[in-house]
Amino acid sequence: MSAQLIRWNKKYYEDLGEKDENGFFDYAYYYFIYSFYLPDKEIIRVRQYADTLGACHLFLYGDCLRKQINEVPPEEVAYIAAVVNFIRATGKVIEFTYFNGSYIPLDLKKLKSNLTDFSFIEITDELEQS
Repeated sequence: MSAQLIRWNKKYYEDLGEKDENGFFDYAYYYFIYSFYLPDKEIIRVRQYADTLGACHLFLYGDCLRKQINEVPPEEVAYIAAVVNFIRATGKVIEFTYFNGSYIPLDLKKLKSNLTDFSFIEITDELEQS
């Protein structure tokens, strides 16, 4: 059986508030967004703030993924485990949460090791994800 292909990319964003008279922003968020395009056309997005690179926050886009985490712990959902394992293998991230109305921590001790079940290919254009 061949590995399932997950396409992904990573982009940098800045969310800046209004500048005051001294040139300071009233807020400033600097972060990366990883987008993972799954074989079933669903998407997992992961936000990683530049000032807390050791933590990532997953956002699930698709009814199938959300239904699965209502039936089993998210650590047991194959795509979620693959994305978390991929990010852990490529960086020094030690904490993951997923957003389900609030930020819920993932128990990395329960995460199955399944990277060999998937192939990851970086894409450079959003149109390549289809």
